[in-house]
Amino acid sequence: MWLLGEVFTLMYIAYNDVMANQYHVPLYVNYFGNLLMAFYLLYAKYRYTEKKIAVQQS
Repeated sequence: MWLLGEVFTLMYIAYNDVMANQYHVPLYVNYFGNLLMAFYLLYAKYRYTEKKIAVQQS
């Protein structure tokens, strides 16, 4: 749910900035950084959980 909030907020800000012809580049960098970290956390959660389960079953 939090990740969707980040995505939709970035889309909302970008859309409004395009319509107003006013750009907030630091805000874009912040949201892209947040999204990259969030995707990595999700990737790591599922990737390393699978490895831990595989080691425990051996």
